[in-house]
Amino acid sequence: MLNRDIEYIENDGFDRHEIFFYKANDIPAVVSTLKPARGQKFGESLTFSFFKNVFLPQGFPESVHKDYVAYQIWDTLQAFASTINGTLTTHSIMRGVGVGESSATPLAAAITWIMKDGTGMIGRIIFAWWQGNNLDSQCKKWRLFADILNDVAMSIEVMLPYLSSSFLSYSLYTLCLTTGMKAIVGIAGGATRVAIMQHHAIKDNMADVSAKEHSQGTLVNLAGSIVGILILLVVPEKQVAYSYLQI
Repeated sequence: MLNRDIEYIENDGFDRHEIFFYKANDIPAVVSTLKPARGQKFGESLTFSFFKNVFLPQGFPESVHKDYVAYQIWDTLQAFASTINGTLTTHSIMRGVGVGESSATPLAAAITWIMKDGTGMIGRIIFAWWQGNNLDSQCKKWRLFADILNDVAMSIEVMLPYLSSSFLSYSLYTLCLTTGMKAIVGIAGGATRVAIMQHHAIKDNMADVSAKEHSQGTLVNLAGSIVGILILLVVPEKQVAYSYLQI
């Protein structure tokens, strides 16, 4: 078959998968071969194909909108920095509720944690009722709003050890405030992300685009968590807030 004339070659995606169309007795025959990209080794092509299949929608880049790559780059950078900051704020919250302090009691920490979670639940319900019908039509505005509000909430949380003179009072009020803010972030960010995914899924592949978005986010969050832990291991406790501001 290899001696037959090639009618045309179809490239899939980044030229990693080539489909050869031959002509045999006036009947087109198809042979599909996996070939490395020009100037690359076969092993490198297989590695790229693996990561492409795991983290990118099927048929990429033809199966998504042209601004998909640019959006994902900025979204990845934001998620990476946010995960690092989230690790630092978790450390500060633990200190703020009294972990490691002899004057703190498990009951006080438990009350603080339950109250902050309850505030977040109420905040999600109220915000969804208040602005739910505007999240589709103004998704970019609310997506940006969610990112900014999340940064503000984490900036307050990272200062929690310095704001709390008594482990129950200020920690409780501060965490209720920031958890309410993050509840709004969860609703606004999650709902607008769905609208953005619909924009990117131009081949009726919303589920695939969304699934690969979650896979990318999981990998980025894992990497950000590792970096955040390394920062906590290297930076003294009293300088964690300063490290957060640098990020």
